[in-house]
Amino acid sequence: MIRSIINRIKEKRRLNISRSIIKSGDKEKADLLIIDKFFPDTSYPWRTLEFNSLLTKFQKSRILCEASNYKGITSKEEFEKQIETLFQYYKPTYSKNKLEYSNANIWEYNLNSKLVYFLFYEDAVRFFPYLRYNNIEFAFTLYPGGGFLLYNEQVDQNLKAIIQCDLCKVCFVNMPSTYKYLTQHLNLNNNKIKLVYGVPLDIKEEIARKKDSSNKMTIGFCARKYHKRGIDKGFDIFIEIANHYKTNQNIQFVCIGDFSTDDLYENEKDINIDFKGLLASNQLENEFRSWDIIISPVRAYTNQGDFDGFPTAAGVEASLH
Repeated sequence: MIRSIINRIKEKRRLNISRSIIKSGDKEKADLLIIDKFFPDTSYPWRTLEFNSLLTKFQKSRILCEASNYKGITSKEEFEKQIETLFQYYKPTYSKNKLEYSNANIWEYNLNSKLVYFLFYEDAVRFFPYLRYNNIEFAFTLYPGGGFLLYNEQVDQNLKAIIQCDLCKVCFVNMPSTYKYLTQHLNLNNNKIKLVYGVPLDIKEEIARKKDSSNKMTIGFCARKYHKRGIDKGFDIFIEIANHYKTNQNIQFVCIGDFSTDDLYENEKDINIDFKGLLASNQLENEFRSWDIIISPVRAYTNQGDFDGFPTAAGVEASLH
């Protein structure tokens, strides 16, 4: 698959279409270029924290914010609102000019940088042919999800081609099982695979619990919805538990994420669940302080060899509060 993409790039190059991929324009060559299709959406706190840190650490850095993602197309107006929310909640010290909106084709991206960084398998496959063709070094984090299927021949072949390429400086992984899969099952050079456990977190030295006067037990669920009824995240199991205890007045159930009563079956509509929607990092922190239990029954293999992290980012953060 990657070879066929490279061949198509060569054809476009002959047609003078992809020439703009390495145009520097009026921009100075960055030490670090991040490419991501969700930033600056603050409903991904771990992603926001990591990119804020990198953009602050590397003075000559920028981030290319892709307009297209699984939710659709982010308009320029929405992008500007996301930036305002980002700077309001997180108060980063870097310039807003580091954030670039892009609704262009990949071969039109300005990749003028010493190192390109991105997340997930699917973006590694998307960007690799262009980075290789233009001889640009890169690094990426291979999180669970994002098209990363275990024991899938095509995925295994792609990962080998990408990570074994000299332009790939490092592949970060956040789970010991992923590290073992790459180094033992795929027999990849462990000098290129770096295990950095967990996800970026905003850890504070002192975190005070917050409970209301009712003394009710709060049981929560926190996840994004990628499949119907969030089956990969175990939303259905959370609903089963809430349904079982729905007559218990001493327990309250809270759901954070893009779930709503629309995800409940008709016979579940009477379950009392407080759907909070998507929250930014500081809002999550405030909410987690009042929880007693978080339910995180993630499932593997809901989509061929797909799997999720455990504990999830939300699970780790909730445990700290």
